[in-house]
Amino acid sequence: MAGRHQYQDAFDYSLHAFRSKKPEIMADLADVTWEEPLFKFNYLNIPICLNWQTGEILPNNLSTEEKIIIYQYLSESSGISRDCNRWISFLELPEGQHHYQPFIKEAIEPIAHKFGTNPALFLRAGEKLGGLRVQGGDASFKFQVFPKIALMVMLWEEDDEFPARSNILFDSRSGCHLATATLYMLGIEVSKRLLAI
Repeated sequence: MAGRHQYQDAFDYSLHAFRSKKPEIMADLADVTWEEPLFKFNYLNIPICLNWQTGEILPNNLSTEEKIIIYQYLSESSGISRDCNRWISFLELPEGQHHYQPFIKEAIEPIAHKFGTNPALFLRAGEKLGGLRVQGGDASFKFQVFPKIALMVMLWEEDDEFPARSNILFDSRSGCHLATATLYMLGIEVSKRLLAI
């Protein structure tokens, strides 16, 4: 994963934006637990404790990108209800066309390359990451990444006629809680966690 210095400005900005908001309001809008001075919630299947006073996030082995995403989820969530069970591609997110090809290369294609000839490994990885099996492709998982943001990861196994394929879809309300640029980072981080299992 990229070193912190590469994202220092984004990290500092996100932390400042997070610290400038009222914690009770953030907790309500993001649908997380507030027990002063801590926010408590799950990121994927990882229990998170975030100290509003210091900005410290536990567990402390999250990537810098994941910390940025977490700060932004809390400071930017709109309060709109949870997912409405409609999935959209990255291309359908606001201005998603500007980062669509890099998103395919960095988030989607690595999943097909690793799991396309071994769907059983994909199933194990998805389950370990806390995914819920859903219909779609040859195998698909829904990941409740945050209380109000879900992703679906789909896999089509390689066969005699077609190469392996994969896709990452977003709940259609994801853009109400995070900017497209942050959802870009989120898709990549979920992909990395799947690949690392």
